[in-house]
Amino acid sequence: MKPFTDPSGPTELLPATSTPLDFFNLMFGEDFFNTLAEATNLNAAEKRPPPAGAAHGRVATSDPKWQVTSAAEMMSFLAINMVTGINVKPEYKDYWRGDEVQWDSYVSAICDMRN
Repeated sequence: MKPFTDPSGPTELLPATSTPLDFFNLMFGEDFFNTLAEATNLNAAEKRPPPAGAAHGRVATSDPKWQVTSAAEMMSFLAINMVTGINVKPEYKDYWRGDEVQWDSYVSAICDMRN
């Protein structure tokens, strides 16, 4: 097998004031989350297509509870999964629990679900 000798490593330098999100966006970028949201919406439409003959858009479903998702929501979903993998709670609902000792302010703020 021929050894790998091509240049590797970072191809774009960021200023010292860059945030972790700036570095994250170098790897994934907005296009990734737009594609992920579109694929999620299309999957929902494929799994639960609207009734035959009904007027519908490209991502319409017959599921009345389905709401079309966005790139921002997909980014939030990924962030929540990353945080819940690092800060493990006994139960998933503990991240939103009203008890100040158990709830997670970061996850709750992302979803804005805390009462």
